[in-house]
Amino acid sequence: MPTNDVARRHAHVVELLVSDDGARLSEDNRVEVYHDGREKFDRLIADIYAATDHVHVYYYIFRGDELGTRIIAALTDRARAGVDVLLFWDALGGRTIAKSDLAELRAAGGKVAVFFKSRVPLINLRVNNRTHRKLVVIDGEIGYIGGFNVGDEYHGENPKFGTGATPTCV
Repeated sequence: MPTNDVARRHAHVVELLVSDDGARLSEDNRVEVYHDGREKFDRLIADIYAATDHVHVYYYIFRGDELGTRIIAALTDRARAGVDVLLFWDALGGRTIAKSDLAELRAAGGKVAVFFKSRVPLINLRVNNRTHRKLVVIDGEIGYIGGFNVGDEYHGENPKFGTGATPTCV
């Protein structure tokens, strides 16, 4: 039986998740919800710079603009420090990143992977088979999920998107 008051009040949901999905119950967690892209990405970059074991970054859209460059710089710094770094994005959402944007990260030992890369450059007919995930795991202690992709438009630089997209939870 959960010892946390919230988990105890929702014991039926906990039992369902454990029995149906094999989920594990953990306590003493904290969730922060970000509605502002600038605030979220400033915090994410600070958390990346503080990483000591691993940083795994997985986004649908990852642009090589100012925001993407800041994140790549933080990942490169951590890779140079011996931290296991993986940067992963969807081929369609990251199609604007140049190999030169990633050269230092790779030279520092960072790993880069692309989801569902097209066999024919500039043409990808599998447009319905995209991954729209937005996940970051840092040292197995901090996780970012949902909402914002990596691009200046999610940083509040594009009036069409306002200060960000759907909220991100940390």
